[in-house]
Amino acid sequence: VLMEGEDFEYIDIHMIQEQIKPKVFFKREMKKQYSLDQYRQQVGVPTLPLPFGAFTRGYPDNIDDSQENKILDLFLSLGNTHAARSVLIEQFLSISNQSKMTSPERCYIATNGDSTAFASKYGGQIRDLLSWEEYIRQQAMSKIGASIRGHGLECLHTYELASFETAMLYCPTDNY
Repeated sequence: VLMEGEDFEYIDIHMIQEQIKPKVFFKREMKKQYSLDQYRQQVGVPTLPLPFGAFTRGYPDNIDDSQENKILDLFLSLGNTHAARSVLIEQFLSISNQSKMTSPERCYIATNGDSTAFASKYGGQIRDLLSWEEYIRQQAMSKIGASIRGHGLECLHTYELASFETAMLYCPTDNY
């Protein structure tokens, strides 16, 4: 069994076919325009969507997600892998600047690449993406986060936020 776990739609097909020779391929990132049958034909074995599973075993030690440690009002840290993510980032930036209940200093909003959010009114406040360990710590310290798809049909943020008892805004896109 081969499971893809990265935020990419690419995996070396020759490695699968010639070296690993799996009976089943669980693919995490599956773009809408490709069917499961197209992935199966490409890989040469049955291909199924990878449901996110037991990821919490990999969390760093000493994660404190207690309500007393929830010092960030909003947390959103997304790679620029779907156009709707830029829109969500712009909305979070707007809320962090216009709400009387929070301020940009109490929010962590980050992205990378050529997101259109950088050109928005508050785009200068976008922060850098964090290391994975720091990303997990900051997310655990957040009161509200959001989950929106990237390359795949779902996003790991959905499961991370739930594991930290962080209020989640689940944001479907037209691609669901």
